[in-house]
Amino acid sequence: MSSAKEDILARIRSSLADAPVAPEPVRNYRRVSELNEEQTIEMLVDRLIDYKANVFHANKENISEVIAERLGEKSTYVVPEGLNMEWLPADTADRKRVTDSGSTLKPGCLTLKELDAVDAVVTGSTVSCAETGTWCPTTTSAWCPVPPWWSWFPSRSSVSPTPAP
Repeated sequence: MSSAKEDILARIRSSLADAPVAPEPVRNYRRVSELNEEQTIEMLVDRLIDYKANVFHANKENISEVIAERLGEKSTYVVPEGLNMEWLPADTADRKRVTDSGSTLKPGCLTLKELDAVDAVVTGSTVSCAETGTWCPTTTSAWCPVPPWWSWFPSRSSVSPTPAP
């Protein structure tokens, strides 16, 4: 190490020698909410609308119809491996789904060019945090970003008032 560098590091160490120790952060996070299920869903919808998302309520019986309506008659859309296929409308001559493996290490991963050519992505979310508006993508509620709209179809069991610890 050069003499100049040693001098600089020695000065830094010297200046920090009597610095106070940083206090341990208090981690008393709120883990429950006083909101009931309806209030929690209402809060999540409000947060999603703040993020400029369109929110459409669907259930197991009609989610494929609601998604088909959002996709339109003519579109190509991407779904991740493992998505519940019962949510999706049947393919037609003009509306087709493409499955992406989600990893360049696995077969079936779409290229950037292929992704640029699709009209929408339909994916899912295991849990959504109503108070923060965050969501954790997996496969329990449908999420359908259809440019220029983002549509959300929350499943009642997937909405949490607060983030998981």
